[in-house]
Amino acid sequence: MNGIYVYGDYCSGNIWFAEFQGGSWSASLWKDTDLNISSFGEDEDGNVYVVDLNGAIYRFDSPSARNDCSLADETVQGQVYDTEEYVCIASKTITVKDFTVWSGGSVILRAPVVRFLADPQNQVSIEANATLRVMH
Repeated sequence: MNGIYVYGDYCSGNIWFAEFQGGSWSASLWKDTDLNISSFGEDEDGNVYVVDLNGAIYRFDSPSARNDCSLADETVQGQVYDTEEYVCIASKTITVKDFTVWSGGSVILRAPVVRFLADPQNQVSIEANATLRVMH
């Protein structure tokens, strides 16, 4: 996660990543959580953590790397590009919305319930030669 600024919102539980490239900042929503975010931290190995006000601590990785979700209910959004692998494992529900897997990308979703929200505001797209695997 070198070069990525991580920030979140206490009220909404949203977590964003921002990067400075080409002379300007670009930010993207990484995850919509139910957390009351109180802090972020990083250990000596470079692992990043988010702290819930209730005392729970969760570790996460960059969006383009292996990404084992650790919450009970997860919302998957964003894009997985060529040669990237995204893995999300939740103990209850994964909701997929505004999500694209580009050609060559690979996604594994594992939860008892996986829901896809597809409407004009929430497009879900799996391109040719992309892999999406849903496991229960």
